Amino acid sequence: MAELVESATKRAFSVLHQHVTVSPVLYCSTGFVIAISLLLYKATYGNVDAREPPTIKPRLPVIGHLLGLLRYRTMYFKMIHDKHPQLNVATLPYPGGKAYAAFSPELQRGILRNRNFTTGHKIALTKMFGLENHVVNAIMGQDGVHQDITERILSAQSAALTGEPLKAMQAAALEIIASRLNCIHGNDEQDISNLYLWVRELFGTATSKVLFGPRSPYNDSDLIDAQWTFEGDMQGFIMGILPSIINRQAYKARALLQSALGKWYRAGHDQEKEPSEYIKCRASLLRKQGIEPEEFAKLEIGTMAGATNNTIPSCFWVLVTIFLRPLLVDELRAQALDMLGDHSENRKGVVEIHIGQIDEKCPLLVSCWKEAIRLNSHPISSRSVIRDTMIRDPDTGNEYLFKKGRVIMLPATVLHRMISVWGDDADEFNARRFMSQANEAEKRGAYMPFGAGKHMCPGRHFAFAEHLGFMTALLLGYEIEGLKKENVRPDIIRLGEAISKPALGGQGGHVVLRRRKGWEDVQWKFVV
Repeated sequence: MAELVESATKRAFSVLHQHVTVSPVLYCSTGFVIAISLLLYKATYGNVDAREPPTIKPRLPVIGHLLGLLRYRTMYFKMIHDKHPQLNVATLPYPGGKAYAAFSPELQRGILRNRNFTTGHKIALTKMFGLENHVVNAIMGQDGVHQDITERILSAQSAALTGEPLKAMQAAALEIIASRLNCIHGNDEQDISNLYLWVRELFGTATSKVLFGPRSPYNDSDLIDAQWTFEGDMQGFIMGILPSIINRQAYKARALLQSALGKWYRAGHDQEKEPSEYIKCRASLLRKQGIEPEEFAKLEIGTMAGATNNTIPSCFWVLVTIFLRPLLVDELRAQALDMLGDHSENRKGVVEIHIGQIDEKCPLLVSCWKEAIRLNSHPISSRSVIRDTMIRDPDTGNEYLFKKGRVIMLPATVLHRMISVWGDDADEFNARRFMSQANEAEKRGAYMPFGAGKHMCPGRHFAFAEHLGFMTALLLGYEIEGLKKENVRPDIIRLGEAISKPALGGQGGHVVLRRRKGWEDVQWKFVV
């Protein structure tokens, strides 16, 4: 027996010796990989405080969550929550670190209100917009000379998007939209080769002129194209890895935009009468901070991005969602006619659409607007933890530790598709969903396409007026011929995008816009 064991041992060492002799590099490499893997595993899973939110380990150890985000993007958070519906908050480990994700409306709102969680503006300003550190420090009052003006900027721009300044912007935008619609009259028709690009051009033109005035730098169509190229990969700048190479097209587009706006602000056009209060107040505060126009223009390219990146795709989804449902179109037209108070079949002259009446007298249209946005809205807010903080989950009463230096992800996608809030048809379009009083408080709490609290999008009221005024005129006075369901398809939502965009081949295709019978000679006027 002993001889057999000795013989087997010799053979084993002989085989091992042969392999090491043949490929010592392979064995060393394998050992190195195993050692690194063990270190990563320990770094990823070995430093969890029991008070932190429950850890969800990915199916593929260590790198699984990163791969999931790369593959499924924003929808990955919904997939996680679907697998763990009992968790309102979780810890997601990744190589060398971890992030938190909150899934309940109450918890998300509590996190947004907590002063121990910040937005991380400095990283975004330096990497996404390419601002120099000394400029960012001047804005944030970290240069030892100036006071922090970030809150003043937020307050000023909020004031510029309420009351009379808001009405002025709404009126100016709707006047441009009306003039374009009025160009199609009588038996004329407009041949539209790509419905989404038509909507994008119409609202992009209106918004740029409202913000910057008739001498808008975006009168140059190349800048409009550059804006969308930059927007298409804004988040790629956050990584900060060779952006001029890895994000080459977006990098070039950003440079073109910043150069054009730098010249516009250097010429003092922001101080003229026509630009909006929004543009004027921001530029005034930045000038008073001693920042040169060419420098703050780098930041101000975000103004147009913020005003159009989400509102234009939203308008497209509202339009196609409604016009692909002929019976719904008939109902909406009937409500709009009731609002006008005149059901005559043949109309001439000016028809006034009072924006302030739409919310009350066209509740089905308002519900459709909210519902289309709910289904296509996927914003992810994020907050950086600046000090160890305990947060209580209002639903369960459990308290969780959020550790300093970590990031909290707040995906609205999960809230917008919650069966407990929206019902079993949460993934489907329901035109009357927002007309129902049932579960109203829960729906209001889980509906966050525009953010929440003091960080809510200040331009949401402007978008409401633009979209619903446009849709009311379109419903009353026009037919859209050639729109087919197979030509409408959302693209995969990218990280950082708040609204789905239509995929190539899914942008509505070729359609024809013509006047409805009896409305051939109407001229539209919007009243705000």
